[in-house]
Amino acid sequence: MHKLFTAWLRTAGLEPNDQTSPKHWKVISEYLPTAEEIISFARLFYGFNRQWDPRLDKFGAALQDIDTAFSMQNDKQLLSVFAGAELIAIIERNQDKSLADLAALCLVCGGVQGARTDVPVPELPRIAARYIEEHTSKRMQMPAAPVEDNVNSRIGRLEHELTIVGEEANMLWWLVSEYSRDLNQSWKKVGSPAASIIAGKELADLTRIVPGPVAATAFLDRIVRLSDSAKSPKPITVKEAIEKTPREWREQYPFKPAAGVEDLSPISKAIKVSLTVSDGDDWSAAFERGTDLEAKSKIPANALAYQVFLERLLANQFGQVG
Repeated sequence: MHKLFTAWLRTAGLEPNDQTSPKHWKVISEYLPTAEEIISFARLFYGFNRQWDPRLDKFGAALQDIDTAFSMQNDKQLLSVFAGAELIAIIERNQDKSLADLAALCLVCGGVQGARTDVPVPELPRIAARYIEEHTSKRMQMPAAPVEDNVNSRIGRLEHELTIVGEEANMLWWLVSEYSRDLNQSWKKVGSPAASIIAGKELADLTRIVPGPVAATAFLDRIVRLSDSAKSPKPITVKEAIEKTPREWREQYPFKPAAGVEDLSPISKAIKVSLTVSDGDDWSAAFERGTDLEAKSKIPANALAYQVFLERLLANQFGQVG
């Protein structure tokens, strides 16, 4: 059993059972979910599922097979912990890197850089964040290929490395130019609140290899500082930042809800929600209904930019493996 599994249960206000907890972990550690199930597990962990998701029937049946007293309808808090633990198991097992990346992005994006406070086990998104940080520094590495396939392996490695070099060169030009690609304006003219949204999207547009460059947070912090005359940009509300972006830009924002991903991408969802009212009208109620976040929630500008960046990566990653 995972050394932290019982601690996760206690964090969520649940008491581990010496008889059933090891059995529950066995199911969690051995279960191999699809990309669609990963999205469902993340939604279940964050409490977005108002009722049971039939895509998790197979997982629920496996739990009931080893614990006949377990109820998918009544043990919702327990299921939430199981869902988060399943995502961590996928990440730590890392049998399929694309699915491990997807699981990590789901957990990190759903937490909204700490703005979501009702998380059953706050440690799990932090574990996922550490995975992303560690794997950004390993992007040059590729799995070893069989000896007989050495030539193809070397060609594949070269193509992989060239992709990363090209990606990072484009990002550096973007950073040095001090201009928004989307708005064709200097970041200083764009302004800090809007830049925190737009810069995250633009950096994701330049990303070719998930989970992105090791310097992603530094790049975005640099853009935010370029857009703000203050030495240390203040935290801002999501609503304020979105309202500062041009409506025409928001109308072109590439957000295509699919398989519940919109719940795990609250800033992207809020951008679309903002278009449901006329400019200048209050959309606080629509914002809160659409994202389960308070309109007055504040996030540091650089963290908000990183959140948008990760949400775009999540959408792209699910589009590839879903």
